[in-house]
Amino acid sequence: MTTNHALQTDDHINYLGLVELEGVHKTFGLGQGDRRRHTYIIGKSGMGKSTLLENMILQDIYAGFGCCYIDPLGDSAVSIIDRIPSYRHKDVVYFNPSDKSGSVGINLLEIANGQSPSLITSEIMSIMERVWSGVWSPRMEYILTNSLIALIENTEDHTLMGCMKMFNDPTFADKIAQNCKNMVVKQFWTKEYPAFPPNYKTEAVAAIQNKIGQLFTNEMVGQILGQAKSTINFEDILNTNKIFICNLSKGQIGESNCNLMGSLIVTKIQLAAMNRAQIPANERKDFYLYIDEFQNFVNDSFITILSEARKFRLNLIIAHQYLGQLSDDDDKIKQAIFGNVGTIISFQVSKKDAEYLGEEFQIELFQYFQNLGLGQVIIKPWIEQKQTSAFFAYTLRDLYQDYKGNYEKCRLLSNKLYTRKSTDIQKEITAYYKSEPKDNAKARRNQKRLEEFLVKKGVEPTGSHNPPVDEEVNDQDEV
Repeated sequence: MTTNHALQTDDHINYLGLVELEGVHKTFGLGQGDRRRHTYIIGKSGMGKSTLLENMILQDIYAGFGCCYIDPLGDSAVSIIDRIPSYRHKDVVYFNPSDKSGSVGINLLEIANGQSPSLITSEIMSIMERVWSGVWSPRMEYILTNSLIALIENTEDHTLMGCMKMFNDPTFADKIAQNCKNMVVKQFWTKEYPAFPPNYKTEAVAAIQNKIGQLFTNEMVGQILGQAKSTINFEDILNTNKIFICNLSKGQIGESNCNLMGSLIVTKIQLAAMNRAQIPANERKDFYLYIDEFQNFVNDSFITILSEARKFRLNLIIAHQYLGQLSDDDDKIKQAIFGNVGTIISFQVSKKDAEYLGEEFQIELFQYFQNLGLGQVIIKPWIEQKQTSAFFAYTLRDLYQDYKGNYEKCRLLSNKLYTRKSTDIQKEITAYYKSEPKDNAKARRNQKRLEEFLVKKGVEPTGSHNPPVDEEVNDQDEV
């Protein structure tokens, strides 16, 4: 299969497979305009979903488009990078948390020009609520919201670790509050929070400290989130046709870390896309976001992406194995998918899913969906700005097999451009956590000198106290 190195035209076709017409197999695909209505892929494991996704993104890469692939298993990420042509190596941004040679930096609190601190906070809270669903409470949400907005609005560079400092260091919290422009948040830190009874204050922040502390005690996660300056710019990735490949292998980094990292990547891309409102519509470049096993990385804000992303030229290709992966809580997401997605592709599915898809595709014999073989699909495409009838097809075999052997080159170049050494990051994190305002440090030195003077005079220093006794904390208490 041949390709033009720099297509980027409105009539560019991304080829999906072969369809039989009058006894002849012909290739078919989706035009660039039609793909702005998004693509949804469902099917059992081992039936060809990964091959289809890899073929699609490789065509985008060879055509010069910007794209992102979020891979929770890791195999596709490696396979894709291995086939990226040399003329696009410099565009590769490779995010592999398990790579111990260096870490990408993603500061969740970093704000781009034109972005609202409240919007950034809201999206972070959506991630935390999903990841920490077992202990989430209104009180936890209230305090964490006030913490994040205060830190984001500060003129200095702060990370998520700043929340820990605000709870542990009153002088630091006061300094942050004084620079806060949001008067409600400022009132919380200068009036409301200091007035909390000691026991209530301990209980109120315990769950937050516990969860954020867990992030930073995990060296891999801490080094990614603890860098004050992000090493990758998501707006730059979207607007300059970068190739962002995320290797979030569950086997290497663990399922919870995979879900956390995938969720924050989706959120960061969504925010960068929405910030394109500042760019004239005709200057917004198409960017293709591929998410395998997408149900692990989305929340209610994903509904906004499905309904509004196309006007920002953020085009989604999402895939998973079966509808049951969308829990009852995700029913709104399922409705949003079938209400907004233009092209639906089904590989072999279970009887239950076949019945649902049979109605959606308007195919009476739902058993067709159960009996599809390897690489066989039923597709209901969006073509020339309208929904068309479903038909059977065969997906293409692996493309660009003659271009293998580029993985290590791309990995090394991306690491050179976008990662920092672990030792340097750890020094930065340690310095940030230990740092304190000069006036606070001076007060500590004066207090120590006073105590030493009193001891010499044989006087017991006043103000000494026993550390507070841990009390049972109920994370579900409300404000």
